[in-house]
Amino acid sequence: MEIIKIYIKIVIFSFSTIVAIFFIYKYFQAQNHIYWQHQNAKYLIDTNQSSRIFPHRVNSVGKLQDIWNNHLYSFESDVRFGDNNTTTFRMGHNHGVMGIGLEEFLRSVDYAKIDRIWLDFKNLNKDNYKFALEQLEYLNKKLDIKRKFIVESGTTEVFFKELREAGWHTSYYMPTRKIVKLLKNNNVIEMKQLAIQITKQSKLQNISAISFDSRLYPFVKQYLEPLIDKNIVYHIWHAPSLTDSNFKEKLLKNKMYLNKRVKTLLTVYKSQFNL
Repeated sequence: MEIIKIYIKIVIFSFSTIVAIFFIYKYFQAQNHIYWQHQNAKYLIDTNQSSRIFPHRVNSVGKLQDIWNNHLYSFESDVRFGDNNTTTFRMGHNHGVMGIGLEEFLRSVDYAKIDRIWLDFKNLNKDNYKFALEQLEYLNKKLDIKRKFIVESGTTEVFFKELREAGWHTSYYMPTRKIVKLLKNNNVIEMKQLAIQITKQSKLQNISAISFDSRLYPFVKQYLEPLIDKNIVYHIWHAPSLTDSNFKEKLLKNKMYLNKRVKTLLTVYKSQFNL
């Protein structure tokens, strides 16, 4: 009888051990994005890179709380201004799916801890820019955010310079699809013409930076960089994903990461609260 009891205990112990090993194995698998995001965020913090490489498309309070739990205090967000006859910024990437107001969004965390914010301004235009600038100045008085902000827009209009003149770090969002197509077709003539056009525009707008999809990097390096002011810096998406189990290795080999002119690299961060 004692032998049977001992045998049963051994079987139970063995089974429990196997189950534990299985779950430990699964926990460290590459598919466990929660684990790897935590580990990779820690690496960025430990190497003082978390204010240079940070999550893309943080448009909801839930996702903001997620990155906050990983001690990531820099992020990119999408906003629109003045929709539905309002005079505020609303969070969201698309016109049809919008979240809360920008001020409420920022106040949902300890906003004093924020390092940097890349604000992708989706609908800046000649009709709303003065009101949008007033709102930005209002938010700065309330939250002291001007020194932390990148204000990005795809506008080619001269009025964009007024935000720079007011002390905001402005970045021109370059036309992704157009340049990707030119690169694919190796259309050298049009790429040279576009580089000249963007250079002239950068002077008129007095921009602080250009921002672009990583696929545009060859165009920037070969055609645009020789022409634009050396003080214009780069903000780029995407770096290796924070969900990647080989994040560190890929990052250290990334040409854009190694380029000191690149001041920001956005990275994918998975959250159930994507908006």
